[in-house]
Amino acid sequence: MCQNEISISTITPSGTLNIVVYKDAIYINDKLISYPRKIINFSISSDKVFLVWIDPSDEPIDYINNNVEAYNFEGELLWNIYDIIGKAWPFGNVNVYDAETIIEQVEFVNPNMIIKNHEYLVCYNVYERRYIIDITQNKLIQEKGGFK
Repeated sequence: MCQNEISISTITPSGTLNIVVYKDAIYINDKLISYPRKIINFSISSDKVFLVWIDPSDEPIDYINNNVEAYNFEGELLWNIYDIIGKAWPFGNVNVYDAETIIEQVEFVNPNMIIKNHEYLVCYNVYERRYIIDITQNKLIQEKGGFK
């Protein structure tokens, strides 16, 4: 395993969360998730951890399709992004937002699609296509193209 990259400890509505992120592994509340991948981005909601990864042997970086995964705070895999969007895309970035913040900070979001007290994962693929997932219901609510 690589040198310690990031360590987070916080209290969430779902309980205490301790995360240690390495380039090739992550500990979620003491459960090791290790695989031959390089974690390039992660985001945390009130009850899930989202990882974006690439194949570490690719030089230069060659993004792999379906490279976003959701885990619960017990370190169990909940879903791969393909399970939600039904398309094979390589992703570079994900961010979690609450209902109020997504309306204020993310461009071209239809406020009628946003449910109060829900959380949302905004995923950008490497071709500047954006997907918004309601992570409270685990469903795709918006797909748009042409974002930077």
